[in-house]
Amino acid sequence: MSMKNSFAYSLVILLLFTYGCSEKKLRKAYGMKPHYHLTGEEIKARGTVWNIDPIMSIDTSILSYLNTFGPEYTFYKENHIHPLQAIFYNKDGRPVSFITGTFADAGIRNLKWNQNKSFDNFPPRTLAPLDDIFTFNKHLSFIRTLDGNSIDSSRYTGVDYNVVVMYSEFTGRQTKRFLKEIAENREMGKRFKMNYIFVNTDNLYPEDQH
Repeated sequence: MSMKNSFAYSLVILLLFTYGCSEKKLRKAYGMKPHYHLTGEEIKARGTVWNIDPIMSIDTSILSYLNTFGPEYTFYKENHIHPLQAIFYNKDGRPVSFITGTFADAGIRNLKWNQNKSFDNFPPRTLAPLDDIFTFNKHLSFIRTLDGNSIDSSRYTGVDYNVVVMYSEFTGRQTKRFLKEIAENREMGKRFKMNYIFVNTDNLYPEDQH
């Protein structure tokens, strides 16, 4: 799948045409950072800053899996490669809410996540149409510890919701705002048994040119 569908590319192209500014100015306006791949230690250190736990990484084979779906799934695949997203899975492992940056409102300087007051409920009202690309266990099969090990799915049974939150460092301020929305919404769901898994996506996309 072409990384031209990534958040950085889509955002740059859209706003370059809209506002006629340079990519450098645009990245600065949106609080984005240069994009480089990260080591496990770097991801862990930044997770402390974001105050998120547990932190995992994503196996790039997820892109090959997405490519097994035909052209009729193009719309849905693009939603799944955005670097900022959260999928809420119910106790049966089925998605019940899909929050992804492709459906966030684009403001002048920030993505707006709580459109139509989606985050006023737990789980949030879905922003993107739900699809059958991932069940929770299928999604979990592409998630790795920071040491590169697979995840034991038995740790995530017997709960009401498992939430996979995918985030990146290169999206900078947008990541901070996204994780804040997720944290505040999580407080609303305290009556439920749930697990959150935070998955760094920086190594899923091509690096900027050095």
